Amino acid sequence: MDNNIVMDKKYIFAIILDRDLQNELAQIREKYEPGVTQKIPAHISFGFSFFVEKDFGQFEKEARKIISSHKIFSAKLQNISSFERHDGNFVVHFSVFPTSNFESINRDLDQLINTFGKINSSFFGNNELPKYQPHVTLAINAAKSQEEEIRSKLANKSFNILCSQISLLQTTSDLWEIGDTFLLS
Repeated sequence: MDNNIVMDKKYIFAIILDRDLQNELAQIREKYEPGVTQKIPAHISFGFSFFVEKDFGQFEKEARKIISSHKIFSAKLQNISSFERHDGNFVVHFSVFPTSNFESINRDLDQLINTFGKINSSFFGNNELPKYQPHVTLAINAAKSQEEEIRSKLANKSFNILCSQISLLQTTSDLWEIGDTFLLS
């Protein structure tokens, strides 16, 4: 087996939010998912988590090439949204209103993932993968009453974000770490 093939790790491409916004969202994230801020930083993900099934070195090289070919862009967090999980609880998140640059990067990264690996669909049980909506997760296992409480606390909030780099987060357990960071042009 090729030593550069990594099937035991999950990955996700993400924009890590700046420290001030991390701190502002930490209280809500910790209230509804205790310990989550130590497990994964608040971020905007590009698509779902995935596994790399082919040469990781080549995957990383292609990711760097793709990301560096795109320009720095801004994004806006606005509107609290949610969806019901297969277990009846809710994932609650800030919606991200993507720019054409964001959508273009997302398409390119999806193609890269499909070439080198596969999407991790275990989070959705036997349900079909939903259409991906860029977001910042606030809670992943909220009861309906908690979902409503989060909505009321953040109903009129919005944030503008400047995106100059994209990180590749990785995990083999519950703890996500930044594996690499790629600069936009």
